[in-house]
Amino acid sequence: GVVFRRYQEKLFTEKKKTPTRFEPRAWNGESRLALPALGGELRFKRVRGGGIASSSIKGKRLQVRLRSGGERLRPDARRPSRTLKNLFQEAGVPPWERERMPLLFCGADLVWAPGLGVDAKFLSAGRAPGILPDWRPSSA
Repeated sequence: GVVFRRYQEKLFTEKKKTPTRFEPRAWNGESRLALPALGGELRFKRVRGGGIASSSIKGKRLQVRLRSGGERLRPDARRPSRTLKNLFQEAGVPPWERERMPLLFCGADLVWAPGLGVDAKFLSAGRAPGILPDWRPSSA
């Protein structure tokens, strides 16, 4: 009932899980979005001067999806966008976790990725209102 994995010279153990299919989910502004198929929940906190600029997503459809390959994120406005694969590798996120991380999209644009942050195009500046997502995997 346990799986052993090795990544970057570290050993990981986790309970064996039955694979579940995840269908994209719309986010309609709720403060919590349970994602049992991914084993956790997304929480959204209203902030000032950080997170996703409320003005950049007002009236737009946002959706939680998984990676499909080739996604790019630009966490720093002074640097070019980079592939999620590369950013997750640099952050030390094991491959099996990357495939089950919820990503927030606005149309075809990747807005936010857990542990990596908000794309510069959507980032709230100054004291402007924003929304800060937080991925909370369940500990069970």
